[in-house]
Amino acid sequence: MTIQENRLSAAILSGGTSSSVIYRAALAAAKAHQPRPARILDFGTGNGQFLPHLQAFCPSAALSAADIMERPATLPPAVTWHRGDLNGQLPVADGSFDLICAIEVIEHLENPRHIMRELFRLLESGGVAILTTPNTGSYRSLITLAARGHHAQFDDFNYPAHITAVTELDFDRAGTEAGFKTLGFFYTDEGTIPKMLDHRWQNIPLIGASLRGRRYSDNYGVVLRKP
Repeated sequence: MTIQENRLSAAILSGGTSSSVIYRAALAAAKAHQPRPARILDFGTGNGQFLPHLQAFCPSAALSAADIMERPATLPPAVTWHRGDLNGQLPVADGSFDLICAIEVIEHLENPRHIMRELFRLLESGGVAILTTPNTGSYRSLITLAARGHHAQFDDFNYPAHITAVTELDFDRAGTEAGFKTLGFFYTDEGTIPKMLDHRWQNIPLIGASLRGRRYSDNYGVVLRKP
């Protein structure tokens, strides 16, 4: 099997989907940092499930999507499709977008620093990139790393779909090296440990607040701006 076939197989294995809680967190970050984008790219769109959320967020924006797979039949005709290996360079001109979302994508790719450089290239000045990924800083992931030698969601069950665990420090360093300014990190506030402890605990003052944020969220995101 060729490298290209391996990458396509991994993309298909991943299912090309994410969860509604991750979508909500990413959209909240977009509304806070780039509320009126004109040209949006869903980088690593999979089967396109995030696109309706982006369309509802900014109905007037021109929507584009990119992935290694062929264009999904369910994509609306108005969405521009860019097929390409996300580990390489997309056949898209520099500065083509002012908002790029990469939802649960970077963990599937080989080189986070290349991805940062590519997103920087694709954004116009002032543009924003929003990326989400499994949270390596959660208690769940740290305990899994100590006990099993890998972060949560990076076990054999998730391989070869999940191949690259990215920390907050990795995002900040790689983003800065690419030319970005890191605007901040955000968390889904949902995770395996809070579910184990029962969601009702989250409604109890102090206790509920302590079961949110970085240490208890299974997924998190970063917001980067191109100066």
